[in-house]
Amino acid sequence: MSASFLLLSFVALRLGKRFFEHRLSSVNRRYYLDVDRQQKACERLQIDNNDMNKSLAYAGDRYRFSMLNAWVGELLLLTVIIVGGFGYVEGLAKQLSSTLHGDQPWQL
Repeated sequence: MSASFLLLSFVALRLGKRFFEHRLSSVNRRYYLDVDRQQKACERLQIDNNDMNKSLAYAGDRYRFSMLNAWVGELLLLTVIIVGGFGYVEGLAKQLSSTLHGDQPWQL
């Protein structure tokens, strides 16, 4: 297998995983936004509509933040991998090591 095939496979699998998790979160959100389920939850938990609305507002904020956080993190990771960011960091580490220790390998 070539390196480009592995890279493309990894990127495709990561994006597929992210889309799947996004879909699951959306289905879950649709479930708890259903008015009939909210009324049943209020009755079962013995809470008033004001408390339920506060809970839904918090859940909505948490949903939006988690979606944004997940997508930004995923895209940053994939960008670093695709542009060779880890190779760049490795080169910097080797340069720093040779500057600090010369051409001597690490002695443990």
